Formats: sequence, C-alpha cells, structure tokens
Amino acid sequence: MENSGESTTGWSLKNPGMFTIPSVFFLLLVAAAVYIVTATTFLPTLFPSIDSRTYQYEVPEPGHPVILQDWKPENGGFVQLHHGWTFTWGSYLQTLPSTQILGSPITLTGVSIRTPWTTYTDPQGNPFPIDGFATYQLIMELPPEVPLLALRTGRVATAARFYWNGEPIAQLGNPGTRRQNSDPIWISDTIPIPPAALEKGSSQGIHVLTVEVSNFHDTTSGLASTMTLSTLEQAAKVNAFSMASSFFMMGLFLIMSLYHIFTYLYRKTEIPALMFGLICSILALRILAQDDMPLSFLLPDISFTWMVRINFLTFTFLVPPFVTYLSLLFPYRGNRVVIWISLFVSALYSIAIVGYPTWIFGRLLVAYQLFAVALALFLSVHLVVATFKQRPHAKLLMLGFLAVFTTMILDIARANNLLFLPSLVPLGIMVFVFCQSLILISRATAAMESTEELSRHLTRVNQAMVRFIPQEFLAHLQREDITQVQLGDCRQLPMTIMSGNIQNFTALSDKLTAKEMFQVLNSLMSSVVPIIREHRGYIDHYMGEGILALFPQGPPNAVNVAIEIQKTVQKVNRRVKILTGMPIQYGIAIHSGDVTLGTLGEESRMDGTVVSQSVNLTSRIQELTKIFNSGIIISEQIRNPLGNNTDFSLRDLGSFFIKGKSTPVQLFEVFDCDSKPLWTLKRKTLRDFERAVYLANHKQQDQALEMFRTLAKAALPDSFAPESTSTSLEEGSRNQQQNQANKSKAIQDPAVHYYLAVLHKAMVSRG
Repeated sequence: MENSGESTTGWSLKNPGMFTIPSVFFLLLVAAAVYIVTATTFLPTLFPSIDSRTYQYEVPEPGHPVILQDWKPENGGFVQLHHGWTFTWGSYLQTLPSTQILGSPITLTGVSIRTPWTTYTDPQGNPFPIDGFATYQLIMELPPEVPLLALRTGRVATAARFYWNGEPIAQLGNPGTRRQNSDPIWISDTIPIPPAALEKGSSQGIHVLTVEVSNFHDTTSGLASTMTLSTLEQAAKVNAFSMASSFFMMGLFLIMSLYHIFTYLYRKTEIPALMFGLICSILALRILAQDDMPLSFLLPDISFTWMVRINFLTFTFLVPPFVTYLSLLFPYRGNRVVIWISLFVSALYSIAIVGYPTWIFGRLLVAYQLFAVALALFLSVHLVVATFKQRPHAKLLMLGFLAVFTTMILDIARANNLLFLPSLVPLGIMVFVFCQSLILISRATAAMESTEELSRHLTRVNQAMVRFIPQEFLAHLQREDITQVQLGDCRQLPMTIMSGNIQNFTALSDKLTAKEMFQVLNSLMSSVVPIIREHRGYIDHYMGEGILALFPQGPPNAVNVAIEIQKTVQKVNRRVKILTGMPIQYGIAIHSGDVTLGTLGEESRMDGTVVSQSVNLTSRIQELTKIFNSGIIISEQIRNPLGNNTDFSLRDLGSFFIKGKSTPVQLFEVFDCDSKPLWTLKRKTLRDFERAVYLANHKQQDQALEMFRTLAKAALPDSFAPESTSTSLEEGSRNQQQNQANKSKAIQDPAVHYYLAVLHKAMVSRG
C-alpha cells in the first residue's frame, strides 16, 4: 500500500481498509484457534452423534490379525484401517481362487492402503504397474459382540468388490481382468455390513475383510485413500454431515462468484472481478467432483469417464482466469502474452481431456501440472516485485497466492505418490478467498470513503453553484440540479420583476478606491439580498451596482420587500457617510409581466438569465427613479392588484412614453420609505399633485403649470435638505435642479420641480 505517513502494521476502526500481512496472520491465527476450539470442544457437545475420534491400533506382525478387542464401537469413534493388509497381485482370491490371469500371483504382507499399489515392489524390487488387478485382505479381531457396522470406502481406483467373512457386501463398478471387461466408477461410498456377514466371524471374534480391485482407466491404483470402520448409525450421520459441509462450501463459493460477476456486469471495467467470479464458480464445481464426490449423489448415473473429466477440467479451467486475475490486478510487461499462453495450453489439454480416454489424458496430467507450477512461480515473482513496490493490496494477495501455491505443490506431490497427506488445496483456496475478501473490504471501504468525500464535495459544489445559479431558477426550468441544465433550456412564466440601482454611483465611486467600492457594494448587497430571499424572491443576476430580482408570489410581496430594502439602505448609509460624506441613493422599480427564463451562451460557457419586454421595461422605469429622486416606482401592472384599500402610500406620477413601448406606461410612486417630513409633505399635497399630473398628461399645461407652481411653494421647513437633487434627462429639469440647490434648506417635493421644468420647457418651445 502507499505509505501515507501513518502506521500500517494493522487496521483500525478509523480506517478498516488498512490490512497488512501481520494483521492478516493474526486474523488467520484467531480463525484457526476458533476452529480448533469449536471442533474439539463444542462440536461433540452440539452434535454428540458425530464423533470424529479415531481408535488407534498397533500395527500387527505380518500374517497376524489387527487387534481391535479394546475398541468400543457403541461409544462412537472410528477405526482407520490403514495398516496390516495382505496384498495379492494378479489374483481375485474370492471370485477366482483357482484361476490366475496374470501368471503366478505375488503376495505381500503388512502393506498400507494409504498408498496406491504402484508404490509396492515385487520380490525383484520392481514396482507394480498402474494397470492390473489385485486383492486386499485384512484380518481383524473384534469384540465378541458388536453393533451393526459400516465401511466408509474413500475413493477406489477404479472398481472393487467387497466381502466380509466371504459374504459379498458391495460392488463399486465392475472389476475385471482387462480394460475391455471392467467398468470403472468414481465414487466414495458407505457400505453397511449385513448381520449375516458379521455372524460368520469365528468364535474368537476373527473377521476377514476382502477387497478385489482393478484399475485400467485411472492414473491412481488400488485403495489409495482412507477406509474407516464404525457403527452404521455413526457412519451414516458423518456421511450426511460431510455431504452437507461440501454443499455449504459450494454455496459460499457460488455466492462469492455471483457477487463478483454482478460487480462486472454493473461495471464493465472490473475485469479482475469477472475473473475472480469465474474462479469461484469453477471451485464450486470442483467441490462436487472431489472428496465425498457430491456430484455422484446429484447424478447417480454419471459415468466414471465424465466424473474424471469434470475433475480434471475444473483444474485446467482454473489456470487461465487465475493468471488473468493476477496479471490484470498488477499489470506487467508482457502480461497479455502470459495470459494467452496459459489459455492456449489449457485449451489444448482440455481438448485432450474431452476427446481422449481417461488413461491417456491422465498420463498427460504431470506435464500440465509442471506447466501450472511454472506459471505459479512466474506469478509469485511478479507478486514479490509488486509487494516491494508497495502496490495496493499486493501483500494480501501475495499471502493468499502463497497459500494456494504451497497447497497446490503438496497436492501434486500427493497425486504422484510422493507425499501421503490429505488434499490441502481447499485449505489454500480458502486462505486465498479470505485474503480476497479482505481486499474487497478494503476496496469497499476506500470506495465508500471516496463516495462520501465526493458527496461532501458535490454538496459543497452545489452550495457554491447556488450562489451563482439560484435554485429557484432550476426549479422554474424543472431541473433538479445544475447537471441537468442544457443550452437552450427555457420556460415562459408570469413574474413580478424588481430592478434596483444606486442612483449616485458615479459620485460615490469618485470618492472611493476600487477596494472600498467593492466593500460598500458587498455591504449593501449582503443587507438587501437576504430580504429578497426571505420573501420568496431571488436574485436573477447582478448588474454592477444594481440587481434584478424575480418574485413568483405576486406584486404585494415585492412592494413590501422594496420598502424594507429602502429602510435597510438608510441603516447602511450610517456607515457609508463616514467613508464618502454622502449617503447611497437607491432607486427601485417594480413591474409585472411574462418573462422567459433560460440559458444563453454556448456549450462550453453558458449562463442562466431572464429576457422579455417586461424586464426591459422594468429597467427603463428604474432609470426614472433618478429623475423623480424617488425610492420606489411601480407600474400600473403592480398598482392595480393592490386595490383601493391598500396600506401603501402611493401617488400617481402620470403616463410616460418609454423606449421600447408604443403606448404610454402609467407609473406610481411608493413613498412609505421617505423621511417623515417628506412623507408628510407628499401626503398633504397628494390630491393637488395627482390633479396637476392629470392636467399635464391631458395637454392642459397652463393649468398644470399653475398648480405645480403653487405646490412648489408648499415646502416644509426642516433642518434636513436633500443631499443631492435629482438628475433629469430633460434640460429644463437640470436648470430647475440648480435653482433648487440654491434655495434655503427645506423639504421640497422633487417630482414637483421635475414637472415645473418640463412644463416650462414646453411653454418656451410653444411660445
């Protein structure tokens, strides 16, 4: 694993993916201890009828019986009938006592059946050939009274007849004297001993077990596996328990297989997962054709040839996916060549297994085993290199691979009669699967941590994106998140539009540095924008010193927001005046109409925006707030829904032709946010002002001019005078503004002086 600067001698709850060889050895030792304690202490307690204890007897002198007088079969336990057998080559002593097919029979005494007869030698020192037939006999001295007994045969190579005291008790296959008249079988069986056969024992308790065996089809010969004697009940229960264990192990491998195969199906880049799934599938099938051979229980009519072929094919089919798995997990130069070589050689030998008799492809097994060992040595060197390079999971995989490799070598030695051990490959495979499971836990943990980190990062990104693209905008486009937005997405909706802008931005910017200007703007926006958000509106976009906000809820909500914003601006001005000596004059326009929300730009750079005539009209109205030096101006589309009983302070500013509109637009001023003296003045002159505006809009300029002159004299004395007069687009308004600045300090209505300037200019041009 990559060195992260932390201790990697084990794993912790904080990072359960940090498995190393010491921690794995510790876990294996714990598992072994639990297994031993369970098997020796709890298993007999939980299953008292399943007693795996073995009765040990002394090896008798040649020609003497095996003494089993002290064996108590009713108390459970087994007798492993390994030693003390008499072996007669080339003769069936029970069925052909007077006819010898292979010439003079050769008899050996005191042999062990744990080894095939090819390990025996004749008097001249020559080993017996693989093909042939022989008789095994064992003389036993049993207790006087014994319960019903049974033999568990192990695997016989390749056909046998069993006799107890001369009575036939079972036949596996059909033993013959040559290949043509023998029928082999691949099976492990439990043989009950009939009471009649037991009763034929001598009065001294002497019993004779005779087994006639032939082999013309296999590379192993004779009674090459353990044969045990126990009570019939004990044998049946142990046989059922052993069969259940085999199916249980097969189920575990199938579960592992399905998990990895589905991992590949959901993510096609996980080819190592597919290979490991195939390995587990083949191992599950191999369990059926080994040890107790459950396949013969599932398919009782299956032939010896196909049992052997399945057993061999599960070995050859394991090699290519195993090589591919390791080669892809830790790539190296030339790994594809090694994969193809393993596939080619395995395919050739598999064809031989399917197409040739067992006695031919069985003799080729050693060559293929050497090829598999060579591949394993090559891969082990590669894994050692990967471990030294601290590749992720290399140590764990190295441990599992060494377990498989070691047990495979021992099993090959066992198959070639070099060692007399039980098959250890299943143990090595279990260690390998255990290590792979730890790798899965490590990878799953890392994936979960990565997913969680990505989720947290995505949450942060989404939170950051909301600051640029409002969530409400996505909702209007009917999109759940920003990833679903595409160029050209758009929707038309009715909306209330608010445009806000600093009227005296130029004057303020002349008094501030660029950094101070941004500080003032951000201070203003951080006070204004939360108000909009709290009232279910949102900022569509910022326009330098201005904003454009949208309100789906309707006009009254937007007007309330505008009033609250103006009050907030007055609070911000207390700080701004310290920097600039002048307050911010903020103008807000509100209009309502259909808008089109959508995305503009191109595929690599787009932006969400709102476009419509209503938006343009709102911006034009906002410009009029400078002329009237007004805080809030709304359109007729906003005024009408408010009704006549509104609580807002409103007055009619008249109808105006605005750029982009062919018909005049009627505007209204909301003056709730004005200073108390100015609000009082506007309320006092409201009727006269609106009457004068009506006359001006209906071409009665003379009467309107006279009324506005009267209104201009209605100024209220106050200690506060406007800090800056409004800037008119009309030349007459600018002249009137200069006159206003020269007057004594008093609260006056800017809109009155605007109309005076406009009407004066109209009168001059007419005269």
